[in-house]
Amino acid sequence: MLERTGRGKFIIGSGIPFNLTVRPALVNLSGKIKAAFPYIKYCIWESEMLRGFQQHLSFSKFILVDVEKDAAQAIFDFLKERYPYVWLKPDATTMDRYILTGGRNIIVRHLISEAPIQVSSTVPTVTIEKMLVDLFTDNEFDYLRGEELRRICVNAWNSYSVNLNKLLRYASRKGQREELQAFLEKNNFTKKRFNPSDLKKYTHP
Repeated sequence: MLERTGRGKFIIGSGIPFNLTVRPALVNLSGKIKAAFPYIKYCIWESEMLRGFQQHLSFSKFILVDVEKDAAQAIFDFLKERYPYVWLKPDATTMDRYILTGGRNIIVRHLISEAPIQVSSTVPTVTIEKMLVDLFTDNEFDYLRGEELRRICVNAWNSYSVNLNKLLRYASRKGQREELQAFLEKNNFTKKRFNPSDLKKYTHP
């Protein structure tokens, strides 16, 4: 199926939207945040959502709560009173020593403005574009670098519709557009893009 990724630009895509099944635990967590902070914009997702894309399964399990910067400390304090393992913007060393080793950890991070999110089961959660950009840019996912990251991207691209414009726009908000675009081009993720004039060869006489 043809998917528009920008003005005069299309790719051959799967045509399948990225619809997530959100676990009841995340619905419960979201409900608590929404009740206490009804006007805060946030996004909840978890590392286990990556399992369908990974080549080598990881035992690391953590929940990500991305919230507006001004509310991050308040959300962290709120969750810390209710859950045993909550972290605020952990660095790479903390991730490696304490979070990736196991347990059900909750990580509170800053939500980038204009981040692409969707709602599933009443929970604001990631789109495929936000997930892929975060995997590429954030230290929480350093353990997936290299071939594993490339494989995740290949599986995501083959399974779901990915809006390239939305992907790169979000990468720009994180200051990583050029790096991500170079990665995509190097691995031929943008190779199937073509202009409307190319459609003539596919048009029935």
